[in-house]
Amino acid sequence: MNMTNFSHRPARKWKKITLMVPVDLLEGVAAGLFALTGNGVEIPEETGATSALATLIGYIDGDDQQETTEQEIMALLRELGLNATIGQSAGPRLDNVDEEDWGTIWKERYKPVRIGRHMIVRPSWEAVPARDNDIVVAIDPGMAFGTGLHATTQLAMELIEACFAGPATAPVRVLDVGTGTGILAITAAMLGAGAVIATDLDPDAVHAARENALLNGVAAKVTILASDIAALSDPFDLVIANITHDVLLELAPHLHRLMAAGGGLIVTGLLHGWQTDNLSQALEALGLRRCSASCRDEWAALHLTKDIS
Repeated sequence: MNMTNFSHRPARKWKKITLMVPVDLLEGVAAGLFALTGNGVEIPEETGATSALATLIGYIDGDDQQETTEQEIMALLRELGLNATIGQSAGPRLDNVDEEDWGTIWKERYKPVRIGRHMIVRPSWEAVPARDNDIVVAIDPGMAFGTGLHATTQLAMELIEACFAGPATAPVRVLDVGTGTGILAITAAMLGAGAVIATDLDPDAVHAARENALLNGVAAKVTILASDIAALSDPFDLVIANITHDVLLELAPHLHRLMAAGGGLIVTGLLHGWQTDNLSQALEALGLRRCSASCRDEWAALHLTKDIS
């Protein structure tokens, strides 16, 4: 794998970790690996439905914390009673890899997808037939999360569409926390939001989101900030956050604070079950009211509102 120079930064080094996990533990180990690395996980399609073991792949950023992250992953596996000895036949395998241009990789498997009633997400390099009332969002993922193929993105987009299609007043000011490619912020702008603020701490995401906002003609409406939401103060009619359970718990007070009276909150990135219940309870304890929950595969999304008082 050759080192690739990107338009906005040099490529990085990564460590690829490959695990063989019992199928009944796959969901928990995948969630744990995702939480420890902060990066996406992959379950190769060749894993057989009847096999007792499934392959799980994650990536550790080649930074100063790499060794610590490896140790945390080994500890997680030992806690679960799995073989955590690198090099053993059933243990983890670590491979040093150079970062690839994932935008190029996505071109091989990223296809248009219809979401909700009137939305289509397409790769920026592929045209799609659309009906008169369709909203077509073009995305070039670059190195960021959010192509429209993942269940959490689709759940969030469907809830956003409902906020603009219902009898209630449509949101004017929208905040998208952890925007990734900008797909949710762009969707809100194309559905009619007047001003959208999108935040992300990942430089790759900020770069991709700005490029995608330009691509979809909404750069005048969508402002991408490389900052923490703690720095924001003005209230929003709709706050959206597709992150992870632990980060959402940490951000909950800020999400509540940034909601206007009568405003809505859409959160996803949650595994269906205890994560959804736990976050829902934490947000309701802050004074929010749960309106709905939707699920797809093992993932869930919540829609909550803040009472006018």
